[in-house]
Amino acid sequence: MPLPIEAKTLSGKREDLVSYFDELIEKDLIIYAKNENTGQILGFIAFDLQLKSLSIPQSLKKIIQQKPQSQYCEFVFAASEYSLPILKNAVDDIFNLLKSKYRVQYIVGNINREHKKEKFIKTIQRIFGFKVFQDFAIYEIP
Repeated sequence: MPLPIEAKTLSGKREDLVSYFDELIEKDLIIYAKNENTGQILGFIAFDLQLKSLSIPQSLKKIIQQKPQSQYCEFVFAASEYSLPILKNAVDDIFNLLKSKYRVQYIVGNINREHKKEKFIKTIQRIFGFKVFQDFAIYEIP
């Protein structure tokens, strides 16, 4: 569900945003990272353990279905205002939390963006080690 256009700024729309994220938290798993020194939130990532919106390319279905669904977690969206090198450690910590707390071994997701799509793909490959196949990204947590 996209964020309503009138709720895209924080000025005067805090209640709408809080309500929207409360709904997301009920439906999905949202984890955030914050700077230990300042307490400022670095960014957040939403995951779906039920893989409700995941679309697996036909060529990868056999490979993906060899592992139990419980080992997979769908990457739904992320947001941050920080540079990727700063976020790399935070994301590694989030992925390791998913592995230890929920026994997730693989982070998967569809690449549904048009704006700066190639830059996004190169970034998730270079910084985070995702493998991309036909607009489908997968990462095995070490």
